[in-house]
Amino acid sequence: MHRLLALLALLPSPLLAEPTEVIHILNHHYVSRDDYEQDVWIENAHPVNGRGVYVSPVKEKRITPIFRFPVRFQMKILEYQKELDERYSAFLDNVEAIQGQQVTVLKSLIKKHNLKGVYLEGLTEKNHGRTMKIIETIKKDEKTKTEKDEKAKPKSKNPDDEFGELTFDSLSKAADDEYFNAFIAAINKTHLLELGAAGQLVVKGELKTLLPAEDSKAFQAANPFLPDGKIVFNKKADKAREDAIVRNLLKGNGVVVIILGGAHDLSDNLERLAKGVKYTRVAVSKYKEIMNN
Repeated sequence: MHRLLALLALLPSPLLAEPTEVIHILNHHYVSRDDYEQDVWIENAHPVNGRGVYVSPVKEKRITPIFRFPVRFQMKILEYQKELDERYSAFLDNVEAIQGQQVTVLKSLIKKHNLKGVYLEGLTEKNHGRTMKIIETIKKDEKTKTEKDEKAKPKSKNPDDEFGELTFDSLSKAADDEYFNAFIAAINKTHLLELGAAGQLVVKGELKTLLPAEDSKAFQAANPFLPDGKIVFNKKADKAREDAIVRNLLKGNGVVVIILGGAHDLSDNLERLAKGVKYTRVAVSKYKEIMNN
């Protein structure tokens, strides 16, 4: 028996525990307002040379104040920003709708395959701990809010006693509390959109943890945004990043689930690194609708 265990210990880890299926949930992930503006700019820009190098307007070190432009240009800038705000608001609505449908899919997969964790794009071995701390903070905030709401419920059946004695101090404190709660709720909503469907299920206690899909070095190497403001897409680095993602997925066993942008297709990477592992791409209806439009 001891000799058998010793032999098993010498086997490469993929032979000991390799997934039978990778389920890729196609994602349209959250980005900040600045990153969204940069993405829009890239979509409508052309490379400044044949190598696919762009110059980012957001990363420019010198920014000319709007009042220094002629009035007609000021109006165009304000119109553009208004249009961008409207587009970003619609983008957030779409992201939230997609995540809502992904939550339903994940709940089904968790139940069917007894999943404890889901791999997440952008999550590395370096930022995993910080991300889990954010989740714990959100949990505490929601617990505190629930406890405060319970305490705030009127104990008397008399509606005149619902708010107690109305004084300037009591009204001021109530206003401050409402403002603070709204502020915390707004921050947590942004965090929840960043965490995505899987992170939201961890917050609710319906999923145990998030798993790092990325290798930090490969992830950083594939980042197209350079410190000098240029934007360079490196296909070789992108391929290496996807290979690193697949190697992380191969640390799992049975059915593994990853939430990853729909532009990524891991079929070639899996064919090279883990031939025989089934690869399934899942797109919720809202994702399909947005991509078709």
